[in-house]
Amino acid sequence: TGTSTGTSTDTGTTSAAPEPSSIDINKYLLNVGDVGGGFVTGTYTPATTGQPCTPDEPPLNEKIPSRAAGGRTFDNAKVGAEFGEQVLIYRDEATAKQALAAGEHGMDCKTGKVFYDDGTTGSVTITSVSADLSSELDTPVDDSAAWSLENSDLKGSLIVVRSGVKLVVLTFSANADADTTSLPDSLKLTNAAVSRAINGQ
Repeated sequence: TGTSTGTSTDTGTTSAAPEPSSIDINKYLLNVGDVGGGFVTGTYTPATTGQPCTPDEPPLNEKIPSRAAGGRTFDNAKVGAEFGEQVLIYRDEATAKQALAAGEHGMDCKTGKVFYDDGTTGSVTITSVSADLSSELDTPVDDSAAWSLENSDLKGSLIVVRSGVKLVVLTFSANADADTTSLPDSLKLTNAAVSRAINGQ
């Protein structure tokens, strides 16, 4: 894992993102009504730290800046769970592929480092779940990958999808002892988020 996802398709064509001033990033993101399951809109904060396997490096969007980026966070305090999404739009497909490769590199280890909201850190066990989610997605994509993360405090997953010049990053996390059976199906949420991010509707 952490190398090619094995799902890239080169058609010999290129595409470029529109100018940043013309991009309404919100139309590519889910609303709380789309999520349901007792989630409420939380406070979205762009990453300020490196990834679990590259914790000393800058955040991905600082290493490879996008033309436009935005995200949303949804919290369920009763269950102790959080769902986050981020959409990044790059100037061209080559840059989007470069960002995806860097993101995969940042997850390419067995034990990584996580940064908690209170400023503390912890170690986390990382397992590659899939290098190709295309068969489970309703919307065609160019690349996809998924990982699970777990330690004594939390359990969660990270999904990254590329379609053309866009990267879609989804995170699902909950307290380690949380009962998540009442939460929305993660695959349905993934499909909804990917469809909205790619199609803008």
